[in-house]
Amino acid sequence: SLQIIRVELPVGTVNASEQLWNCLNEEPVAVNRTADLGRNGLRMGLGEEASWNDLSAILQKLTGRALAPTRAFAWPGTVMDVVARRDQPAQSIFLFFGDKTRAGRDYPAGDNVFAVACSVDETNPQGVILTGVPQIRSSQGQPAPTPGEPRMGIVSPYTRTPFTPLTFRVTIPPKGFLLLGPGSAALNTSTLGNHFLIDQHDGLSFETVLILLPEVIRKPVQPAGADESASGTAP
Repeated sequence: SLQIIRVELPVGTVNASEQLWNCLNEEPVAVNRTADLGRNGLRMGLGEEASWNDLSAILQKLTGRALAPTRAFAWPGTVMDVVARRDQPAQSIFLFFGDKTRAGRDYPAGDNVFAVACSVDETNPQGVILTGVPQIRSSQGQPAPTPGEPRMGIVSPYTRTPFTPLTFRVTIPPKGFLLLGPGSAALNTSTLGNHFLIDQHDGLSFETVLILLPEVIRKPVQPAGADESASGTAP
């Protein structure tokens, strides 16, 4: 189970809230990967159950409203899309590297998403290993032969372009959570953080914060072929 909470705030609000970041561990991944994310406009922090009440209270104070989660369910390892910005036009995005170089290209119209997959932490079965990668999920399907017909057709609803250098992996403790928001570099309009987490509404700039709360759900499985009794339990 993955709970997703989306919060929109005026640009700069989250980075300016040291009270909020004091609730979080900002090095949930390797230090060099944290730096890679930072120079590309992404900032993340890992929170534990004990810090949730404080963090949610801070966010509710900043937004003036209660947090509204949505929930998705999937088998371990299944990729789920966490949408950051939907229906974006064609866009140019640059990646910034540690050697002070950068590389950019044009991307087709589509959705800006974080594709995430959760798996059980074998060393702590109650914990979750969350792997994520930002992607452009384009609505331009791939042409391919249509079965049984001598013509080409669109067989795939999406074409995905991952930003593989910004892949992150975090081990989240039981009832813990990951907060993903824009870093200071997101003010640079060519960064991924700007394109994914900053938007305009009525002439004002807003930033998006995503909070991911994964949970392992275990349910008993009946033996294959077992006959159910009247009470619904296997013999």
